[in-house]
Amino acid sequence: MHRAGFDLYSKVLDIVENDSWLWPRAWLDLFPVLINIQPPIIQAHVEDSFVWRHHDGVEFDHAASIVWDTLRARNDRVPWVDLVWFANCIPKHAFLLWLVCKRKLKTQDKLRQWDVRGATNLNLLCCSLCQSGPDSHDHLFFECSYAMQVWSIIRPLADIHTSSFKIGDIMEGLLSIPNKNSVRSIIGRLLLAASSYFIWQERNARLFNSTRRLADKLGEIIVSTVRLKLASLKIKRPMTGVSLLDKWRLPMT
Repeated sequence: MHRAGFDLYSKVLDIVENDSWLWPRAWLDLFPVLINIQPPIIQAHVEDSFVWRHHDGVEFDHAASIVWDTLRARNDRVPWVDLVWFANCIPKHAFLLWLVCKRKLKTQDKLRQWDVRGATNLNLLCCSLCQSGPDSHDHLFFECSYAMQVWSIIRPLADIHTSSFKIGDIMEGLLSIPNKNSVRSIIGRLLLAASSYFIWQERNARLFNSTRRLADKLGEIIVSTVRLKLASLKIKRPMTGVSLLDKWRLPMT
C-alpha cells in the first residue's frame, strides 16, 4: 500500500475515477483477477458503512450474528425444531429434548454397539425405572411403564388428545396445532421438554445414586416447574382454551 502511494486512511474513492479503477500497475501484475472486478458506484455525500453480503448475495448491516449465519455449516431444517427451540422454552429442558430428538443420549441399548470386554454382561442391563430390559430412547420416552404413569398425569394439563405414548406421535400432535404462539402449544411444548428432562434425571438417579421418586411425585415436580415458567409469562385470556388455563390457576392479564 505504501509503495502504491496509499496509507491506512485511504478510501475506495481514492482508487476510482470516472467509474473506472486506478489500480497500480504492480498490483495488476501480481493479481490479474483485479481486472475482472466491477468498480463500485460511489455516491457523493453518503457516509461509509460496513455491510455484509450473505451467501445469497443480499447485503445486511454488518453484525457478528449475520457473519456467523453465513459461515456456519448448514443441514436441512428438521420438522421438530420449533418444538425444541422457541422463545419461551426452558433452556436446559430444550437441550435435553434436542438430544432425545437426535438420539444422542447414552442409553443402555447403545452399549451393545460398543466393544465392551471383560466380565461385563450386557444381557443383565435393564431399565432402572421399570426393570424390564435395557432402556432406549423409545422406551424411556414414554413407553416405559413408569414413564407412562408420569405422562398420564401430565397429558390432561397439555390438552393432548392422542392416546399414544410414543414420543414421535406426541410430537406430531403438537406440530399439528396451527397457532404455535397459542397457550395450548406453549404449554404442550414446555411439558414435553420438562417430562423428558425429569424422566432422564430420574433414570440416572436410580442407576447411579440408588434414589427413587414415585411417578406421582415426579409428575408434581414437572407440573410445578412448568407452572413457575408460565407464571413468568404475560398470558392474555383468549376466547378459546379458557378451561386449559383454569387448570393451571395462573394470574391473567
